[in-house]
Amino acid sequence: MGGEVWRRNGACGKPAMDEDDIKLDLHNRAELDQWADKLRVPRDEFRRAAEQAGPRLGDIRQHLIGGFTAAGPTS
Repeated sequence: MGGEVWRRNGACGKPAMDEDDIKLDLHNRAELDQWADKLRVPRDEFRRAAEQAGPRLGDIRQHLIGGFTAAGPTS
């Protein structure tokens, strides 16, 4: 799984991926729609945020809550 970050899940000891580091396939509409539904965001709004913020789920979330400017992420 490429550059994703893994952490240990204390309950069962299996690796669990940090959701914010998941990289979405921006060309896969079904995947984008699945995450939009999971995050309870309108699908069109989620797709626009993904186009602007890039494929990393954490960046898309930040964009949706207003943590990005035209110059990039704030902070």
